[in-house]
Amino acid sequence: MKTSPEISTYNRNKIIRRNKIIWLISLFLLFQAGCKSDKEKGLIPEKTFARILYEVHLADGLMSLPAIHDKYYPRDSIANYTDIIESHGFTKEAMEKTLKYYFTEKPKKLIRMYDHAIGQLTEMETLLEEELEEVPAPEGGLWK
Repeated sequence: MKTSPEISTYNRNKIIRRNKIIWLISLFLLFQAGCKSDKEKGLIPEKTFARILYEVHLADGLMSLPAIHDKYYPRDSIANYTDIIESHGFTKEAMEKTLKYYFTEKPKKLIRMYDHAIGQLTEMETLLEEELEEVPAPEGGLWK
């Protein structure tokens, strides 16, 4: 039994249409997964994450000062950093997930954020050093 050329053309067009639909659905699902926002992925938004990095490094520098270190010494050292993260409305787990994401998926962007934070801290340090140069030294030396 022979099939007519009309039927085979019809079936071929039907298969091509079905393949196009499957391809479009696959493409849609791929783009949908890639278009999720940081919050939907459970990540801290980039600007907030950069600010947290800055504040964590600032706190780390402040903790090296004896007066501040002695005040916060009894606390767990991670609790100080967790307070910074929570003050922005996020959890330690979200911070870890965000760090892992940038470290594995976008390391160059993480380096740029760190460079920016270090630049801000260096600028702050320079301003403080200039202010200290303007303050006159106490008379009679340090030992009275």
